[in-house]
Amino acid sequence: MTDDDRLHHLLDRARRGVILPAEGEALATLVGEREAAIEQAELDAEQQARHFRTICGERESYRQAWKYEQKHRATAEARVRELETASAPEVDRRPLHARHVTALTTAYPDLRHTADHIANLILGVRDEHVRELEQRVAELTAGQCTHQPTP
Repeated sequence: MTDDDRLHHLLDRARRGVILPAEGEALATLVGEREAAIEQAELDAEQQARHFRTICGERESYRQAWKYEQKHRATAEARVRELETASAPEVDRRPLHARHVTALTTAYPDLRHTADHIANLILGVRDEHVRELEQRVAELTAGQCTHQPTP
């Protein structure tokens, strides 16, 4: 006899008023077990509902992060395309060179004979730095940045 069959049998005897004391104890035990099972099922259902809400919240967070990333990726890609199509303006080095020569000869009158050469060295370093930056930009746009930033 299964627990369900036993429960129905004891309930039938209780309804008819012919239940024995030992049967009453067995009925109370079966009802208590059923109540405990129902309470546990309710706790499990609540826990599953909380877990489901957590998963839904995480899913929404991931969806929002994905949308944010897609939006900004599109903006960044548009900016890269814009930069790729724009050509870098040619910089007239003569005014820069003249400013360096003037600054050097003003600060160090003894260097007036070599100021032209020093100004060319300064501009050479500047040009090399610009080339390095252009290379970094090219690597970034290609997604292949291997260049480590200098400390």
